[in-house]
Amino acid sequence: MSAVADGDPSVRLIDRASAETLQSVEIAAGLNHVLLAAARADWAAWSNNLSVRLRFDWSEALAGTRARVVLTYKTQHMAAYPLNSYGPTLFAFDVREPESHYDLKIQVEIEEFATSAGIGGLPRALPLGRLTVAATEIGPAYGVGYAEIVKYAISSAHALGLCEVYMTGGRLKRFEDCILDSLSRGIPYSVVRLGDGEGRVLGYPAYFDQNRLLSEVLYYQFGPQSIRNEVDGSGRWLHDLITELGDLLRLGIDTADRIGLPVAEFFEGHEQSVTPGMAAYGCATHFAFGRFPRMGRQEAVGTNVFQQLAQVPWFFPGIAKAARSVTTIAPWDLSHELRAALGIERLAHIAVPGHYTWGSDKGLGQFPVLYKQVRAAILARGDLRGQLFLVGAGLLGKYYCALIKRQGGVALDIGSVFDSWARKGLPYAVENGESIKLSRLDAAAVRPVARG
Repeated sequence: MSAVADGDPSVRLIDRASAETLQSVEIAAGLNHVLLAAARADWAAWSNNLSVRLRFDWSEALAGTRARVVLTYKTQHMAAYPLNSYGPTLFAFDVREPESHYDLKIQVEIEEFATSAGIGGLPRALPLGRLTVAATEIGPAYGVGYAEIVKYAISSAHALGLCEVYMTGGRLKRFEDCILDSLSRGIPYSVVRLGDGEGRVLGYPAYFDQNRLLSEVLYYQFGPQSIRNEVDGSGRWLHDLITELGDLLRLGIDTADRIGLPVAEFFEGHEQSVTPGMAAYGCATHFAFGRFPRMGRQEAVGTNVFQQLAQVPWFFPGIAKAARSVTTIAPWDLSHELRAALGIERLAHIAVPGHYTWGSDKGLGQFPVLYKQVRAAILARGDLRGQLFLVGAGLLGKYYCALIKRQGGVALDIGSVFDSWARKGLPYAVENGESIKLSRLDAAAVRPVARG
């Protein structure tokens, strides 16, 4: 049972203006919870660490009670500490790079009253005990912070040849030949790309906590309705969801033959003003770094590889004609338009729910349930050797690419190129619609013969 509950304006133990005022507060049953201000107005964003040490003492009447104290930051249950039944309890916690507009909530949950208390119920305003801030410290963020992630990403990108990566000349020819060879010989092959969405998942829990994943990935991409259906009383449902999504994503990355990553120029100049989004791109680079040895420097491709290739008139028609058949996996069914633009007839479509925030469908998203229907549709096709799949399905698209490759097919994670072709969906992709549009594809075009 909760000894304190949401109610009237909450008591603050740390003054938001200074974060140095040490206070104590009496916790009473049935009243508001206690808040700790998590930030100071003059903190540099995402660059500090808040350390708090607290003490709890039972009121004399309730000595011997069994209970625990629960700490919550935003919507995330950070920790739960058992309280000593007799004598004071000291406990401490850290918040890495807290945000200035969020507080920490402290609640006391009673498990069993002391027999000597003789309390049949929990009278409102009954003094339970006193919570005291024993110490608080604001210091530099521990471990590797966001700025360090970006610096690492820049050096890694340079080391991997991810600098001025343009799909032209020899790089384009080698990339296209790999796909054509795989299609003609029935060799499984996949290409996936990593951006800030993938980086947030890959950076959990070291750099992005459950709250960020909930709002910036799960709600943002799949919608609240999809996620709220998974809430249970275990207290671990959110962690379990993020872990499941991460496992699917990592499978797509680990089995890929090419990984499109942010180029060095994307990060340079932002080292001193790093946003969480920029840090997420850095986490994607960090994760992929150990999976890059099978690719040479001249084979590296950027995150926008297929946006570049969508502007090459012969690329998509050329690989489509080389395939036994083409299947699209995306929110938009462009089968009619693509048959004309690619110059083929053998084209099928597997529908997936669109991006919750930027799509028109506000129902259930792909995760955590509907992606299984897409998986079943892929597996039901059996032998996929020589077949080409163009995938635009967000985070889950990487997983679909892994399934397609396992079945022998060739899978390309072209992502928001579909939005540009459809002229709807992600705003930046729609804005790119003039340079990336179906009319740029020329079914009659052929790759120019290299000179010399």
